[in-house]
Amino acid sequence: MRPNKNIFLLLFIVGSIVPTYFFIQFFIVEDFNQISLIKSWVRNYGATGITADAAIALVVFWIWSFYDSKRLQIDHWWVMIVLGLGIGVCSAMPLYFYRRADKDIFG
Repeated sequence: MRPNKNIFLLLFIVGSIVPTYFFIQFFIVEDFNQISLIKSWVRNYGATGITADAAIALVVFWIWSFYDSKRLQIDHWWVMIVLGLGIGVCSAMPLYFYRRADKDIFG
């Protein structure tokens, strides 16, 4: 069964807007203090756990999508690195799946 690629496009849009909204709110309150943002990622065990989970998931996604993009000849793979670092895995992953859905891998 072939997934509807528009679902991935919608998830990319939502996965880009939601975190960006919260980053903007943080920077408004913290006067664009990037050090404060990084410190908030490890402020307590809960935040550190979520940060570690997201970071590990992002690295795993990068490794998998790098090899997958070579196999399926998906160009501009590096955009996933930029999105992952700039917004997060919730933006990079749906965009990659959207681009991947054009490949005839589902039979």
